[in-house]
Amino acid sequence: MINTTVANRSRPFSRGVMHTPISAQIAPLQPTDPHIIWGRRSDRLDRRFQARANTVEYLISRWTAPDWCGVDVSGGAGRWLTTLAPHFRHFTHLDLSPEALHVARNDHPELLHVEYAIVDLLKPTEQGSPPGRTWDAVFCFDTLLYRGEFVENVLRNMRAFISPRGVAIIDMPMQFRASISRRVKGQRYPGPERKFSPYAALAMAREAGYTCLETAFHYSELSAPSHRALIKRGLTGWIPWPSTWMYLVLRVADQP
Repeated sequence: MINTTVANRSRPFSRGVMHTPISAQIAPLQPTDPHIIWGRRSDRLDRRFQARANTVEYLISRWTAPDWCGVDVSGGAGRWLTTLAPHFRHFTHLDLSPEALHVARNDHPELLHVEYAIVDLLKPTEQGSPPGRTWDAVFCFDTLLYRGEFVENVLRNMRAFISPRGVAIIDMPMQFRASISRRVKGQRYPGPERKFSPYAALAMAREAGYTCLETAFHYSELSAPSHRALIKRGLTGWIPWPSTWMYLVLRVADQP
């Protein structure tokens, strides 16, 4: 559930005033640590992040509209805020960690149309607070990578955030690339707890009740301009197996 109580969260993988709570089958284990902040603004200086951001902005341009409202349901300390929020008339930044939200708010005073609130993605929203609150564009990045049933639960629970006309844009770490990195780096590899093949990611989205509208892939070796060129030509999906991240644009399956 989304509330205004202050408590914190972090990730094992590098991945203001609080506003009105918004609600979100309790999982037996919460794999995230609510006491460490993750995803700071400084992360955007990394060239790999800049390439990822280009991919996301392209998908936003394809599937959303400026008069929509958006939400990042797992925003941390604001790594993605300046990539996402400027594209929408109103934006909500959610996270399990109040301290991360505090950092995000203080680091982005220029984003006056952004509100901040706490959410626990393992507690499914029913109608939200106020009742029926949804968003047109729902984002979830650097999050669908934890052990157990976390990914399945979050994907199902996210449906309650999406408006009838809306979409979700998510990312999932790729299995083949992660397995190579683990072989090369051994115990030094701090990779995601769960990784997916493109087929498995699509199957998981279908089982959670979504239709996939588009996919795109991020390759660690390629620059941001290279990604832009590939994305605009629809070429990132031609060779998905060496990719680091898979991006999926989803719509709730029972929506038109």
